[in-house]
Amino acid sequence: MIALTHVHVPGRKIRRLCSTLGATLYKLRNFEGENVIYRALDDNTEVLIFGLDNINKDFKGAVVVYKDGKEVSKKEFEGTEEDAVKALEEAVNPPAPKKEEKKAEPAPKKEEKKAEPAPKKEEKKAEPAPEAPKAE
Repeated sequence: MIALTHVHVPGRKIRRLCSTLGATLYKLRNFEGENVIYRALDDNTEVLIFGLDNINKDFKGAVVVYKDGKEVSKKEFEGTEEDAVKALEEAVNPPAPKKEEKKAEPAPKKEEKKAEPAPKKEEKKAEPAPEAPKAE
């Protein structure tokens, strides 16, 4: 028995996005029965944009990047054509992972020496004057 796959003509939305991205770089292809936007990059990397060949007005789909046949990154999008282009840029050029910046530890505070009160001088009690001998 022969399995037939119905291939339909790509819709206006997917054709327009392909033109926006650059028809010389991106091509319309049929991938597993679905019309997708395809681009082969250097070093065995391929980009596929799925989910746009439908009658919905919204752009809702996914950008998937494959390297050597394995999925490397996937970025879903929903909204406008600009959202689709932004998702493509983020999937193809993912932001570099942020290095954990070592937070500068605050310099140890100098121990402020509080002026200690001067030691209290012992108060000398006045000694009573010696009594004079009494005359008899």
